[in-house]
Amino acid sequence: TAGLIATGFSVAANEYVVQGTDPLSTEVNFIKGCCSITSVICLMLIYRTYLLQERLERIIRHISQLTPLDPDISIFEPFRSRAFLIELAILGVHLPPGVTFELGVWNWNNFILYRGETLCTVVATFRVYLVWRILRDQILLRLPKRHTVSAYTRISFGSALTFKMILNSRGAMPFIAAIWYGMLFIFSYWYRSAEMTACQFNTAHHEKCGLEEARYWSMGDSSATFEKTN
Repeated sequence: TAGLIATGFSVAANEYVVQGTDPLSTEVNFIKGCCSITSVICLMLIYRTYLLQERLERIIRHISQLTPLDPDISIFEPFRSRAFLIELAILGVHLPPGVTFELGVWNWNNFILYRGETLCTVVATFRVYLVWRILRDQILLRLPKRHTVSAYTRISFGSALTFKMILNSRGAMPFIAAIWYGMLFIFSYWYRSAEMTACQFNTAHHEKCGLEEARYWSMGDSSATFEKTN
């Protein structure tokens, strides 16, 4: 939940900048501060989740394979997991208060300027995968003696089983519809962010924003140009 709230703060900060608010203003810095706090909380919770998961796996190996149980888990143990490092990258990317930047790129003969708030918000939208984490855990918690059954059958009670359970339930159609509309919204937001140039923000300071290629765009080698509007 903290990760999703942080995504909301990131989107809010970006929209303030898009509407012309100074990225270093008090309002934007306050929202960025809230984003930083909730992001740190989310990282701490994810870190604790991996620690508990490692402890559970050691207990299962001790019971099923009679391996010695070592209750002492190193604080660096989660960093050995590639999945944890990927989540760390997705959940940790954000702009803290007082930090901003501009990134200019050339696309064919067109100059496009992106703000750091926009780029970080696009990365933050990947945090929607946390919705699946919440849904999966809530469904698995309803299963009685799931760890015992999993150990006897040697079947992992994870995302694959949860997905099959949802598709075989009455909520299959609403679930598919929610995924469809959610992906449509996210892809639309990505497209808007990619097509929008920060040169038209009144807070842009990049020296190339005064070029004709930043104000008038062309398609490939075509001589036809059009004035860019966000």
